[in-house]
Amino acid sequence: MGMMRQLLMGGSGGERTLVSTTDPHTSATSMPAMAMRGGASYSVSWTGTLPSVGSYSTAYVFELLGGVGSTVSSMCSAALRGGSGFGAHPTLSVTLFGPTVYSGQLSPGASVALELRFTVNAVSDTSPYYTLTAECYVDGVRKGGVTIKSTKNAGSGLRYYRNLAGTFIVKKLS
Repeated sequence: MGMMRQLLMGGSGGERTLVSTTDPHTSATSMPAMAMRGGASYSVSWTGTLPSVGSYSTAYVFELLGGVGSTVSSMCSAALRGGSGFGAHPTLSVTLFGPTVYSGQLSPGASVALELRFTVNAVSDTSPYYTLTAECYVDGVRKGGVTIKSTKNAGSGLRYYRNLAGTFIVKKLS
């Protein structure tokens, strides 16, 4: 049964791959919902080459969207924002339900392995809807960690994604 479970669920134990692609998706693409239930933990990772971005421009490395009913908005993202001046390096900001988990300057053309791991600790019917702990890793090194009390409601979960070319993987860890 153990091997069959791994084949069906995409990993060992409670791990399950929700998205695994190397293709870019510039418009919102449907995925199995990331339900925000107490005790659930997830990993969102992207590995690839950072693009060049112009001054004051933004390129979303990845973005996860969700919401209540037909109202869908950004709930989780890694955005590369162009510098404001000649020679300024772009800033990569990783956010989860609004708050920034990591922000740092990276060089265009750099190969980067980025991972956001988070756990839903508590859920409520009123704001704050979720209490989460999140950690961000860049090239395997922990770069940020934060506890978030989310005022955004993901409804039935994070249901859509966008990503740049690179290896993009979303996993339910537990």
